[in-house]
Amino acid sequence: MPLFRVKAIGNFAGVDRSYVFMFSSDGTRMSKTNEWCAEGIKPLINRAQQFPVDSIPWMGKRLKGLEVVHIPDVSQLTGEAAMDREEFRRAGIKSLVGVPIMSGFSALGFIGFDSVTTTKTWTEQIIALLKIVGEMFAYSLSRKQAAEALEVSESRYRALYECANDAIFIIQGDKVVDCNNKMLSMFGWERKDVIGHSPYRLTPPDGYDERDLAHLLERLRGARAGDPQFFEAKCRRSDKSTFDAEISLNTVSVGTETILQGIIRDITRRKQAEEELERTFSHLQTAIGATIRVIAQVVETKDPYTAGHQRRTASLACAIATEMRLPLDTVEGIHMAGVIHDIGKVSVPAEILSKPGRLSLKEFELIKDHPQIGYEILKDVTFPWPIAAIILQHHERLDGSGYPQGLSGDDICIESRILTVADVVEAIASHRPYRPGLGITAALEEISKNRSRLYDPHVVDACLAIFQEKGFQFE
Repeated sequence: MPLFRVKAIGNFAGVDRSYVFMFSSDGTRMSKTNEWCAEGIKPLINRAQQFPVDSIPWMGKRLKGLEVVHIPDVSQLTGEAAMDREEFRRAGIKSLVGVPIMSGFSALGFIGFDSVTTTKTWTEQIIALLKIVGEMFAYSLSRKQAAEALEVSESRYRALYECANDAIFIIQGDKVVDCNNKMLSMFGWERKDVIGHSPYRLTPPDGYDERDLAHLLERLRGARAGDPQFFEAKCRRSDKSTFDAEISLNTVSVGTETILQGIIRDITRRKQAEEELERTFSHLQTAIGATIRVIAQVVETKDPYTAGHQRRTASLACAIATEMRLPLDTVEGIHMAGVIHDIGKVSVPAEILSKPGRLSLKEFELIKDHPQIGYEILKDVTFPWPIAAIILQHHERLDGSGYPQGLSGDDICIESRILTVADVVEAIASHRPYRPGLGITAALEEISKNRSRLYDPHVVDACLAIFQEKGFQFE
């Protein structure tokens, strides 16, 4: 409160001294911020800084309770107010009024009025007016604090706004009304080239095609409707060169107005990195495919029957996985594993693989080793898919009766459960060295009969669907 107002209030109240005390944030101390004294009255402002509130406990309690304190005669204070009386006597005060400065339900401080030369009683009307003065002062103080806080907040926002590494702009109506320095440097514009102009100036030199323009307009409408937007688009610089950008749009309320705030991030380097990564991945896929084909050829040179079986099994397994709507990457992994799932048979003598008659128990035990051997061959080869594990488990059965580990249920990976069904169907349907092919009907009967016991029911259902409903055929 300005000193002239403190003086005016003091004169109005007919006192010797008027002043303002403000409490500390923890409420334990108070400091006199303003003081006016009548002629010949000693000022006390210098000794009233960081003054303990509990040195006047009776008055302090009532002021904090938002009560107006009226003491016509300090000498009459007794009991719990005795400590206050001694403090007032030391200050030469004979009568006083204290009016709390309120903010909501708490006291920020108080306005004080002292009579030093004589005792004085204030009328109820004067005290009511002084209370109004206190309320007016509290309102004025609150507004000042709010304005200062807003100024600090705006300064912080402006600092963040200008120091941001992304372009930020404000659209009001259909014009850009403000932007930060990063916006100017990113697009190569001067401020006069942006402010007051349409945001479409930032679009490619030839504009967008109809589909892209419709997409942009839809994004703008969504943002104006209060739905934040986040998308990628092409932007153009002042030299008409273009760059890839990530754009976010959202509405911001400023007073009674709603404006549109946009943030643009140049993602050129990220796009270049993504393209390079895509090229590298494509080369890796090609290299992996070539590696798989070489491995498959190793088996083919030893057992032509196994070679055709692997290709057909891989084809059926992929069709089943697609029918089950598995991710494309998983389908690709199943195909790669299917093409070489019998790689472990390279350790089996050729005469056993092509033996026309029934295998002996010892010969069958050698054959049963091929999933484990295939796993040992591939376990240290880095693939994007668990190829070695798929091959290891492709002869496991749902009830635990398979080999080599006797796994059951969900302990068998889904890729192997698919490969198992495809392997069985192809083996039964096709010609083998020891018997002629039994046909698709017999193969489907086998998986249907043992659905949920040996074979995953979902895999069996998908396999039946692609043969019976979609006409799948082996090549």
